[in-house]
Amino acid sequence: MNDYSFPPHILFAALDSTPIGATITDPAGRIEWVNPAFLRLTGYRLADLIGQNISVLKSGEHADEEYREIWQTISSGLTWRGTLINKRKDGTLYNESQTITPITGEDGTIQYYVAFKEDISAMIALEKQKKNDLERIQSNSRELHALNKLFQDNLHARSDLHDGVRSTIPTLSGLAAELSQVATSLEATWRRDAAVS
Repeated sequence: MNDYSFPPHILFAALDSTPIGATITDPAGRIEWVNPAFLRLTGYRLADLIGQNISVLKSGEHADEEYREIWQTISSGLTWRGTLINKRKDGTLYNESQTITPITGEDGTIQYYVAFKEDISAMIALEKQKKNDLERIQSNSRELHALNKLFQDNLHARSDLHDGVRSTIPTLSGLAAELSQVATSLEATWRRDAAVS
């Protein structure tokens, strides 16, 4: 059987070069190592972080219960995956997708936690914008349908209107139908992109 273990300096060199933030903490959550991508992500210097608890990134946007659930998961030997809102050194908030995995020793006790962290703020902002655009188009479509119905009701009530006014009905109806189709198409695209993400 092939031995796929690597010397620690090779593993650390690989982690140093990855564009995704990486941290190693002790079982109490004290930071022992971070890679350059994590420093760029958070704005901290290495000297600011070593020995600090990972909670230095807490934004105050999450209830304590959420953090307890994370610790219960990883302290039981399981990997936790999820998204948190964290805070950079300058105080700005960002959405972080992360995976935290416990590393155990030969006796089975947890020695370290390794975490990989990625800023997904831009992706979330894009999804929010797409959702807002979809809702705006759907709202406009509903309003246009209501206007079209009101227009037709008035025309039926006033049979003496000029034929030229009547001729606007098919155009208005067609525009409403086109907007409805666009809204449906955008909704399908948004849901597909959300599923892929």
